[in-house]
Amino acid sequence: MKPQKEHSVRAYELLYDLEHTLKKIINLTLPLQIKQDPTYSNLVNIIILNNLIPLNQDQIRHFTHTKITRNHICHMRPIFIEDIDNLRKVYSLAENVLMRLEQKDEMRKASRQKLYRNKVDNTRRFGS
Repeated sequence: MKPQKEHSVRAYELLYDLEHTLKKIINLTLPLQIKQDPTYSNLVNIIILNNLIPLNQDQIRHFTHTKITRNHICHMRPIFIEDIDNLRKVYSLAENVLMRLEQKDEMRKASRQKLYRNKVDNTRRFGS
């Protein structure tokens, strides 16, 4: 495969994974806010404007640049190794945030289940 084609394929894979990761982050933190499937640009804006991922100015610039890279991918323009590196950085950051959010969500669910089991046990022992 030609290097440019390899870059485009790799960039598309990263972008695909990044988009799904951003959607999961948004759904875990703002579950009632999104009524329809937002564009990639809107996903990035939601993440940045709602501070769903704590970002410094340099990271915001990297996130914002992924919108440009996305347009290059979708319109079959050349993708450079720097674009791929930027996608990797942003994806890694988003994936780390998602893992922490999912752990918190699992802990919350486990806590709720324990409370429910205790309530059910108490009801069985002492009646309603």
